Amino acid sequence: MQAHPAHESIQKAGVLFISTLASNSSTACARLWEVGVRELLTTGPGLESSWKQMPVSVGIALTTVGVLSEALPNGTAISGDLCAAVVEAMSAHTEDAAVQSTGSFAIAKMAWADGARVQLRRPGALDVLAEAMRAHPDDAEIQEFATAASQRIRYNTARLILWAIQRWCRELLRRAVSYGSRLHQLGRGLRHEAHDPA
Repeated sequence: MQAHPAHESIQKAGVLFISTLASNSSTACARLWEVGVRELLTTGPGLESSWKQMPVSVGIALTTVGVLSEALPNGTAISGDLCAAVVEAMSAHTEDAAVQSTGSFAIAKMAWADGARVQLRRPGALDVLAEAMRAHPDDAEIQEFATAASQRIRYNTARLILWAIQRWCRELLRRAVSYGSRLHQLGRGLRHEAHDPA
């Protein structure tokens, strides 16, 4: 990719190949980070040019960033240039649902990394996430990824875990009440049948 910066097909194939490698294992992701994939994706010819290409290429690039970020080795920091590149890509393709979905996915995954919350706030990640949700209100995937990403950027991990547990408990309680209500109705019906000599 570095040897052929102006060759669009090589750049696209390179990004797709990196995505495939990253999808195989966390060991492969760690090795990709070690050999400088972040620099290749953001400062080299790779994704820097891909961010402004066709939405399909942008979607692959954003998915690659998300997959790589998901399997980051502990203590690995997300760089500001990578955050800015993702925000720029989403801003350039606001009408494309696939780009907004993969961009929200990438931001959600990057937000778990050390220090990423600050790095994501600087280029305006919260703004592009809000815009994605406004532009695509009926797309459940965008709504889910953008909400998760926004929460991870705004709040610390411990608070998010607490909220997830509370949400799970509320849902469990709601189901228990619903189940209990149905059992109560069934019991009343059985008692009514027992008293009705028909």
